[in-house]
Amino acid sequence: MQFNIKKLELDTFVTSSTENLSQVVCVVEYEFIESVNGETISKSFAQPLEFRGWDSSSFIQYNNLTEEKVKGWVTSSFETLKTETYTMEDDVHHPTGSWSAYLNSMSSSLYNQVSGSGLPW
Repeated sequence: MQFNIKKLELDTFVTSSTENLSQVVCVVEYEFIESVNGETISKSFAQPLEFRGWDSSSFIQYNNLTEEKVKGWVTSSFETLKTETYTMEDDVHHPTGSWSAYLNSMSSSLYNQVSGSGLPW
């Protein structure tokens, strides 16, 4: 299963109200893509990032962000979310207490959706 960053949304409020910071990312849009026997399915999500008064000395400017850094923001956020997400399309609850539990649940769900078409061929 692939995990891709699709889009970064900027927080115009934090950016305009904080002198030292510009182009603060507030939401990361990401997707999972699963392929089985030539069939592909994808599911997109949006992960809000909470502004906590970051120290400008540790702030990474927007143009210096890397895909791995942003992926790290998304995956580490699951360690603090001790809850679950619900995907209405497939009626599945995914645990979010850890990235690995969430990833395993999502992978299994997407695999079952793409491989369980109900067709005899």
